[in-house]
Amino acid sequence: MDAARARGPAWPSWLVASTAGAQQNALVQTGLIPNLNGLTEVDDDDRMVQPWNISVDRVEDMDLSSPPAQKIAEIEELLQPPSGRITASVVEIDVPGADEREVVVGVDQVNLQGERLTTGLTADQLRTMPN
Repeated sequence: MDAARARGPAWPSWLVASTAGAQQNALVQTGLIPNLNGLTEVDDDDRMVQPWNISVDRVEDMDLSSPPAQKIAEIEELLQPPSGRITASVVEIDVPGADEREVVVGVDQVNLQGERLTTGLTADQLRTMPN
């Protein structure tokens, strides 16, 4: 493991900014976003993501849809706390009217239906999440 990995990842500014402030704390408490403290990117592409039982490699770059089958984002990476259980995903918002940006969504907000990842979150909820 190189020195940078040992210290933890150099997170992009959107993630650093989203870990502070009352808005982020309120969203964590409501369950809309996971607690970001101590999360690191999952690097093992062969690791299985529970409860979906598919590999990290398959999940990354999958579309995330909101009913009725409307693509609203794409999974960019998966995150884990020190315990190692994958708890969150970084998604790139892909809806009209949204600036190109990424937000963190808990894996408990995402379901696998057949070959598609779906969420009960709306495009508007993603747009208003901290980035």
